[in-house]
Amino acid sequence: MKKYKKIFIAFPLAALIVIAIFIGVFASSGWTADVVSAYSSKAFQSVYEYLGKSDEEGSYLIQSPDGEASFTYKDSTVEMRIDLSPFLAAGLDISLLPAGFVEENGILHFEAQYSRSILGYHSAMGHFNINFENKNAFEWAQDIPANEKDIVFSLNPEPFEAAGVDVDHIAGWVLGEVEMHENGKKVNEFRLLKAFDLA
Repeated sequence: MKKYKKIFIAFPLAALIVIAIFIGVFASSGWTADVVSAYSSKAFQSVYEYLGKSDEEGSYLIQSPDGEASFTYKDSTVEMRIDLSPFLAAGLDISLLPAGFVEENGILHFEAQYSRSILGYHSAMGHFNINFENKNAFEWAQDIPANEKDIVFSLNPEPFEAAGVDVDHIAGWVLGEVEMHENGKKVNEFRLLKAFDLA
């Protein structure tokens, strides 16, 4: 996989505040302070150092290297944006997307209020994640040097397949079977994945 040159940027104080929120929420969920401090905040900071951008309005953006997906934190709201161009090329009929899918000018928006209920850890992939409705998620690696998938935009393929998409042939996306955990049990589910190796 192509390696992306690391870009070092100053890590703003406000971004550290965002990470402190991550730490507090994870800690309140029962994670030990050692696990949280050693992995979640450091991992998010590492991704931000590679790809992060901020603006004067306090919006923190992680843009995919190909420019076709992004994750944003702003004012306690998280958002994932997906360029639908490759989905349209693979047969998507936007009118058939289910209720709750917000599409504007060819961009699909997933939005949620930041809370513990949407945070998780994907042990099989070594990723922390923020989960949106309908099994869609943004994930970042616990350890960038050791992980070949450092950021992942993950989508539930079922709504797209029902809307006419050939989910096996979406440019820039891979349909893969992923190990998940539900009610303490391991289950395998299919996801559309856009993943990037940053180091």
